[in-house]
Amino acid sequence: MNDIGDLRVDKIMPMLFEYWHKITLEECLIEQGISYSKLKQKEMNIKGKFPVVDQGEKLVSGYTDEESNIYRGKLPVIIFGDHTRRVKYIDFPFAVGADGTKLLHPFEALNQKFFYYYLYSLKIESQGYSRHYKFLKQIDVPIPPLNEQRRIVAKLEKLLAKVDACKERLDKIPAILKRFRQSILSAACSGRLTADWRENNPDIESAEELLKRIYQERKKRYEDECTKAGMEGKKKPKKPKEFQLLKDHILDIPKSWAVAYPEDICSPQDYSIGIGPFGSNLKVLDYTSDGVPLIFVRHIRSGNFTGLEPKYITTEKAQELLPHMVEPLDLLITKMGEPPGDCEIYPIDRPNGIITSDCLKFRIWITDLERVFFKHCINSFIIKDQLDLITKGVAQQKISVERFKFILFPVPALAEQQEIVRRVGKLFETADKIEQRYQKAKAYLDQLTQSILAKAFRGELVPQDPNDEPASVLLERIRIDRLTQETKTTKKSSAKKPKQPHQSPPQQELPLSGSKL
Repeated sequence: MNDIGDLRVDKIMPMLFEYWHKITLEECLIEQGISYSKLKQKEMNIKGKFPVVDQGEKLVSGYTDEESNIYRGKLPVIIFGDHTRRVKYIDFPFAVGADGTKLLHPFEALNQKFFYYYLYSLKIESQGYSRHYKFLKQIDVPIPPLNEQRRIVAKLEKLLAKVDACKERLDKIPAILKRFRQSILSAACSGRLTADWRENNPDIESAEELLKRIYQERKKRYEDECTKAGMEGKKKPKKPKEFQLLKDHILDIPKSWAVAYPEDICSPQDYSIGIGPFGSNLKVLDYTSDGVPLIFVRHIRSGNFTGLEPKYITTEKAQELLPHMVEPLDLLITKMGEPPGDCEIYPIDRPNGIITSDCLKFRIWITDLERVFFKHCINSFIIKDQLDLITKGVAQQKISVERFKFILFPVPALAEQQEIVRRVGKLFETADKIEQRYQKAKAYLDQLTQSILAKAFRGELVPQDPNDEPASVLLERIRIDRLTQETKTTKKSSAKKPKQPHQSPPQQELPLSGSKL
């Protein structure tokens, strides 16, 4: 068995029924002799008359209105993505996408769908953006009797249709879970989730009293810091001004709750609310494999602050960027995106880091506030609706620090914040368990498709029929037909050649008169 680099061909192919004929891929392909253009991505439209098919994940990658771009060869055709390894069965008029899109036409001994399913069953490991057709050139293709191929295709389509129907139903679960989690957050941050808890706990400190106490504590700490820095004239924390866009924005919250601006509940330290340095500053940084980690939008969205291609800057550069420093337990928010405003807590077991310009940090007063509650608020529509309001009309949606400072946060009593976090956590655990089951079911269905295909090519999906014309007879007939066609073509070519005029042999020149012999 041939090897191709580190990959063995027998690891790529499924096990094949031992009594089937087998030939190499290139032996079973025929050339159409059709010239056609390949459209680049920039030449495609979002809408149009004719679909464009390339090697991408989607069946159709774009459209064209030019009829001259349509592929004029025989249909159906099998497309193999030389870079992506994707296999597509195309039985409708289309234009061909550029780069890596290979069109394969099997000869008449192969049913087109049977050939498609066989290529789909191959296990070609990704080699990145390198070419993968070289692996196909090394495989064997099974040639069962043509009637058996048709029976296999009919059985596969019946079984795989059921698998696809299950996948379609299963694929609705992530959207359902997303709506479920969002409804939990909306109920939690509007007070509906803990309505019964408030009735049973009427004597706790009110949210208004909590905010007053936080203000006095922040004011005292701010005054102490100003005294130490010799800035006795600046004794009070800044109070936010009215912001026009949110002037009439009213939160639907319980009477016992209060509302607060970010500057009412943030830490009194300088730079408790801020964004990362702009790219021009980051470009001059010395990236190393160790040092102070940089935090990107991808870390916030995934909640993964250790992987995803970590990058670092030196401690010396980090000192120059102290206003952008992130500490454990800071709330980190995506400043850009469609929409922006995803929030995650920087883990307690991570070292201080530097956020990039697409991120916003919010360091709340964690002594008397539950940071997880405020993370839930930012991820809920309670805050997202406000973020949408302050970014509406902007070409690229992004949250400026100044506008973020005028977002209105709901603030329940501390004990209720903690109860909300507990209840949300419990409900989210249920959602997480459902999601884990979904992932297992999805993996099972993916394996089921390959199991069905493997069974088909082991010859176990449908019974063999001794009355079927053997593939050897069909292959021999094809061979003879091809030889006959080649002979006819040769004769026609010979007949068309013009006859050369007859030439008599050159005569010896006679000597001139008077010359000597």
